[in-house]
Amino acid sequence: MRRMLCLLLLATAATADTYVVAVGVDTYDNEGISSLHYAVADVRAIADTFRASGLRDRNIAVLTSDAADWNQRATKGNVLRALGFAKECAVAGDTLIFFFSGHGQQVGDTSYLLTQDTDRDLVADTALPVSMLNTKLAGLQASRLLFVIDACRNDPNAGRSDPDAVLSDGMARGVRPVCLPGAGKPAPAAALLLACDVGQRAWEMRAELHGAFSWYLIRGLQGEAKDADGVVRLARLAGYVQEQVADWAQRAGHQQRPRFEAAAEDMDLLRVPARPVRIEEIPLVATLRVTTRPPGATVKLDGQEVGTTPLTLPVPLAAGQARKARVEVELPGHLPRAANVELVAGGTQEWSNVVLEKLPAASRPGRLLYSRWTAPWGTSSDLRSIRPDGTGDRLLAHDGQSGSWHPDGTWVAYNHTVTGDFEVFRVGADGSANQQLTNSPNGQNFTPLISPDGRRMLYNSSRNDYNTGYDLYVREIATGAEHLLWPGTGATSPGGRWAANSHEIYFIGPAKHDIMVIDADAANPTPHLLVALPQFGSVSAPAIGADGRLLTMAREGSISAPLGLYQLNADGSGVTCLVSGPDLKAAVASVGGPASAERIVSAVWSPDQRQTAFTYGKDGTFVLYVAEIGDIAQTLHQITTGVVVDWCANAQ
Repeated sequence: MRRMLCLLLLATAATADTYVVAVGVDTYDNEGISSLHYAVADVRAIADTFRASGLRDRNIAVLTSDAADWNQRATKGNVLRALGFAKECAVAGDTLIFFFSGHGQQVGDTSYLLTQDTDRDLVADTALPVSMLNTKLAGLQASRLLFVIDACRNDPNAGRSDPDAVLSDGMARGVRPVCLPGAGKPAPAAALLLACDVGQRAWEMRAELHGAFSWYLIRGLQGEAKDADGVVRLARLAGYVQEQVADWAQRAGHQQRPRFEAAAEDMDLLRVPARPVRIEEIPLVATLRVTTRPPGATVKLDGQEVGTTPLTLPVPLAAGQARKARVEVELPGHLPRAANVELVAGGTQEWSNVVLEKLPAASRPGRLLYSRWTAPWGTSSDLRSIRPDGTGDRLLAHDGQSGSWHPDGTWVAYNHTVTGDFEVFRVGADGSANQQLTNSPNGQNFTPLISPDGRRMLYNSSRNDYNTGYDLYVREIATGAEHLLWPGTGATSPGGRWAANSHEIYFIGPAKHDIMVIDADAANPTPHLLVALPQFGSVSAPAIGADGRLLTMAREGSISAPLGLYQLNADGSGVTCLVSGPDLKAAVASVGGPASAERIVSAVWSPDQRQTAFTYGKDGTFVLYVAEIGDIAQTLHQITTGVVVDWCANAQ
């Protein structure tokens, strides 16, 4: 460890030098501490900016919560070691910069920075007190010391719905650098730059994938705060960041102004590199460069796979020609990204350092919503939720059926019997605050489904005429206003599914095997046929993934499409059997499932579309299973008895 950090921070005493120790923590080893989104991206961008200015890699230590090398993780010990070696290397005339992005917390009179290995219940014993940083740097020979702290984004206690964790006066005073002088040496000029002021919190810019403070700090260092001689100095940089962050926060409806406590003298931080003018022969190709964090993502150019990141791709074009193209990057377990780029012959288009966020399911597997029969099938059932590993089973409502999660995971819509008829209710994720939403004494209201954006609810109703089929209604959740979207006119299968865009709705037509689509926002909506699957006998209302793929099942089946679970594209093409009846029945038997099972009842996607939860059984004996999409028969495992209806990543 000592040798590795020495290589990172080895200095030469010939000229004044700068040393940077950058620490970013997105995820904590202790699950009780809430995760952040862009702390790691912030510190890496800061380090890259200093490298671009000509600062050597050996002068920069980057410690992050996602580092593959444990010696470069953002732990308390590694932070102290990095600062210790920076202190050993720095000499008179040098500058030492400590940048921290993560959670901060004040306990009593002590201010702490929460490193990756902090225990929420033992903060005083496991977190990094700022006083320990100052003790570690006592006797620093460098002439200038700067602390840059971004540690007030939200409450570090996990599970508290992202409440504010405003900067207290004690925390602001506690994070000041106080460097004691060495023997016969003056103390360095010390300065502090905080992401916000007392009584405020620091906000994130999701469009830029950075904290607002760090975003403008990076832009200032890259040249927007440079002086006429091309040097970025601390005083001007701090003023630029304060002004830009305050303006952005006001436009966004927030309040945030970085706090700056200046040193006795200004500090030269870096020189913005000049961009040389190059004259090159123009080739008959355009060059596309794509890099991602993390690397290894699949790159698609106009829908065709062209390689993995980091990727440099020559694209043939005629001289002087230009064309627009769509670039997509995908990595399992992460949210995909896409961009429109213009490729010009002889030019280079870069999409660099694209941060791929982990899917919510990667850190929070969420909860399944399901019904468990408490009486003979179709008579009475309880609505319950459970984690996909089979733990945390929870009763939400007696005599509850169907149902749908609100996307934030805080409540569920479901149908419940009222004086012999179904009505739609809502209930909290903990089973509290039950509330009736619909009231139609002359008909049934049932199978509610909340749109992915959480604004509207689709449900079926027979209030007009049960004999003509089930009508589709759309209800505004905030106001309760509702309208008839489409009359049943003979449709025999209730239910429907929202598309990921929260505008289109998929449902099963009167022929049982037709998947229909209707635009919920059209003035006079008329459904159109997406695909007819007569070989299926009959199908269920399909589950719809974020990428538009459909997951459905053959309820009756035939020789050409036996009973089983199927996947197809958004346009109805590419019908693929994920598992057929005989293979599924054998797999169910191998894990102790009911011998009489022979029918898939329902199926839903996992939030990351890598798994499915589905129900298989017969005559009211139903078991809920979870399996990997690509190998259902081999990865099948039982969760509980019941009929699954929904899966939410944000439910706890």
